Amino acid sequence: MRNLARIASLATAFLAAGMLAGCAAVAPGGAPDTAVATTVPSAAAEPPEWPSVSEAGTGPTTFTIPNPSPDALYLLTEFTCSSGEFDVVLVESSSVFMAGTCGGSGGYQMTLPTNEDQYTITVDVEQGESFTFTGRFSKT
Repeated sequence: MRNLARIASLATAFLAAGMLAGCAAVAPGGAPDTAVATTVPSAAAEPPEWPSVSEAGTGPTTFTIPNPSPDALYLLTEFTCSSGEFDVVLVESSSVFMAGTCGGSGGYQMTLPTNEDQYTITVDVEQGESFTFTGRFSKT
């Protein structure tokens, strides 16, 4: 019986401690302490207004893409084509290109010159071969 009374006493003590844990701390002046939470947007967050890029058709072809912002540093792309060899070139910076054999999907990060209002992409595939070029702008 003595053990039962001890268990009941411990249980009451734990319950009381749990109830007090939810109480706010009170400063000497009688007002509860407050903390101010702040959030800082991630520098890597992409603005939602930046458009995605989607171009599909048959080649060879050239198309332009408006630069959404001077903050856009990269175009993260995916490219597929039906058959043969391909070259995809950013005309404003000919050192930025992809090349290979069609038949799969390839991803590439194009570094963009920031002083351009638009970008010109040249897709060189065999005459009449289909391709798909998609991408999204990024600042990281």
